[in-house]
Amino acid sequence: FLGVAVGRLIGLKGEVATAQGELHQLQHRMMDLRQAENALVDRLSHDLRSPLHTMTGFLELLREGRVTDPSLQREFLKRASLDADRLTATVDDLLDISLSEEGRFRLSTEQVDLNSVVSEVVQSLQPMLDSKRIVLTHVRPGIRLIVEGDRRRLRRVLFTPLAERPTPH
Repeated sequence: FLGVAVGRLIGLKGEVATAQGELHQLQHRMMDLRQAENALVDRLSHDLRSPLHTMTGFLELLREGRVTDPSLQREFLKRASLDADRLTATVDDLLDISLSEEGRFRLSTEQVDLNSVVSEVVQSLQPMLDSKRIVLTHVRPGIRLIVEGDRRRLRRVLFTPLAERPTPH
């Protein structure tokens, strides 16, 4: 009987050691997840605040009547609109993450002319590019570039990196 009890005790000790090792791994994983969550919150805060600050500034100047030149007023409204597009893209990204985690992420595919998507992105970025004295030229190839894809997400793939950090070359 004593031998069986000792054997069980040794077996339980082994199980406890294994469980402790697994617990230790889970604790490290939780720390990694918390760090990833903090990084995501920091990034989102930046991605939401930056366009909100510039939009607020432009709209305040317009509301207070401190900008009277009609062309400058249009420019400020274009920039505010571009920032609103950036905010929408950020919110769409969050929704995509949520849908993806739930297994409900869907693409709305159709025949898309890439030339028109590039033209739309360049046009929507133009006010920001002009303010930074950056020239972005879309050279259309001699052929139509038609793909099966999600037009909105294709726009975002092109728009986001250019809107976040345009640099002159």
